[in-house]
This record gives sequence, structure tokens and C-alpha cells, in this order.
Amino acid sequence: MVSPLGVSYNPREVCRLNKTLHDLKQAPCAWFAKFFDALTSFGFHPSHHDLVLFLQCTTTGHILLILFVDDMIIIGKNVDGIIVLKSDLASHFEMKDLGSL
Repeated sequence: MVSPLGVSYNPREVCRLNKTLHDLKQAPCAWFAKFFDALTSFGFHPSHHDLVLFLQCTTTGHILLILFVDDMIIIGKNVDGIIVLKSDLASHFEMKDLGSL
């Protein structure tokens, strides 16, 4: 073990971490849970085939949202629904619209 700068190493002592490693590993899970809750409140449901694919099927059309790390792709024929989805997501998360593919 390498001791922090200015601290001498004593094998009978332990270092106390400011954050546990467990807390750091849980951050992505907590973010995804918040994102999942937001999308389901907007009427989306997760795909049975892939955890990062969310679907919304209405009489006006279908919208598919694919999540990849911190990027998402939104596709569908329901243009008005996509505009509303972007607005709803922006009210819950800090995001930037990068335009069409």
C-alpha cells in the first residue's frame, strides 16, 4: 500500500476512506433506477429482450428509446410525442439534444 503524501505508513493502522467503494459502484444503478422511473411515468415500458430499450405504443404511433451509457437515441413516427418526451426528460435530467442522426 502506498500511503498518502505526508502520512507515514504503519502496518498496524488502517486508512479510512472518505467514500466507500460500494457507494461508487451503486451510483450507476441509482441513476438507471431514476431514469427507469421517469420513463415509466411517461408511459414507456422496458423491452423484454434488452434492458436499455424502452417502448411507447400509442394510437398516434410508436416511440423507441435506446439508452447507451449516457447517450440515448429516440426514434419513431410520432414526432409530437418525441418533442414532448424530450421536454419531459429535460425537466428531470440535464441533457443536450444533438439533433438528427
